Amino acid sequence: MTSLDMNTIISSSALVGLATLSVYAGSVGSYTPPAELECLPTSKDESSTPEQTPLRNGVSLRARHVLIGVAMVLLSFPIYLLVGPDPMGKFIQFMYCVISTNTLCWTLSNLTRSMFGTNRYRTIPRIRLVLNETRLFLDFEHSSTRSDSPAMNTLQAVRITTIFCLFVSLATSISYMFGNSKSIYIADILMLSLAHADMSLVKPSRLRTACLFLTLTPILFGWPASSLGYGTLAVTETPNLNSPSQLLVPVTLSLLPTQPNRTIVLSALDIILPGKLVAFAYRLDAHLRHESKRGPITYFGATLVGYALALSISLGVTHMLGVAQLASFYLSPICFLAFMGTAFLRGEWGYVWRWKEGALENSGRAEVEKNGEDVKR
Repeated sequence: MTSLDMNTIISSSALVGLATLSVYAGSVGSYTPPAELECLPTSKDESSTPEQTPLRNGVSLRARHVLIGVAMVLLSFPIYLLVGPDPMGKFIQFMYCVISTNTLCWTLSNLTRSMFGTNRYRTIPRIRLVLNETRLFLDFEHSSTRSDSPAMNTLQAVRITTIFCLFVSLATSISYMFGNSKSIYIADILMLSLAHADMSLVKPSRLRTACLFLTLTPILFGWPASSLGYGTLAVTETPNLNSPSQLLVPVTLSLLPTQPNRTIVLSALDIILPGKLVAFAYRLDAHLRHESKRGPITYFGATLVGYALALSISLGVTHMLGVAQLASFYLSPICFLAFMGTAFLRGEWGYVWRWKEGALENSGRAEVEKNGEDVKR
């Protein structure tokens, strides 16, 4: 049994708070307000063309991450052949460096957008890759409201703040992954940005898919943990700082970059995979509010409280027994029961199980476009 002093209680509370805050931020970031169907054009006239958005005629933000993943796979073989005496270690470092740069830039850009607000954020100048008939060139745009000629197409655009975030993310990731000394706090920043980007981009549209994510962690770690005797939540004196894939909270806080003696370690998967269900609950609540269906308790609130409670219980068991625990054995069932209990209390179990995110909006958009074609004829 581990002795519970004030430092242990504070560090455990900090771990639960950081993990819960990460799940909350990822849930909010995963929600995109549906476009108002009344604002959709009903004909193909020039007067009905919607206002140009930063990503109009360009690559969507989700597609960018897919392209980056494909590029990483294609670059893996030449990098594997060109690295030094430890090719696998160098390769893993490179992969984590690219992923950390991408996710940290994504998180900083979202934070900047939240701080400035949508309207003010759109006034930030941006650099565009423009195709004008047969000529391809870069254009510095001072205002996004500037109108272009019909022959001009914006292939891609990036704002000045995003470029600044990219350089900050690149410097942070390279210094951490390839530097001699590694800071536990920088590792937490990189891991939390990874969790935020994953929960914001990889969004299950059905409850059954969210439950599949919820069961992945016990399946992935159950047999190895029982056979090798390790867990995803532990108190250790030698945390692994080679890759930012864990949330690390020192028991004794220190401003120095050196790693402390005792550290509480939580796997990133214990944040990301249960966070899929919590984020789904957030988007479900937003849909129900849009449909004017309100209940005494929200799915998001119940599931988020269940996550924090389950993580607190697993931490308490870890300290009492002095043995590493599989946090998913606590997180998965409690989060699931919190969500299902809310559905039964509200009498919406059948509706929630059949609901698919975006189905209503897509059908409504198709109907409006069809009506527009009929009017045009």
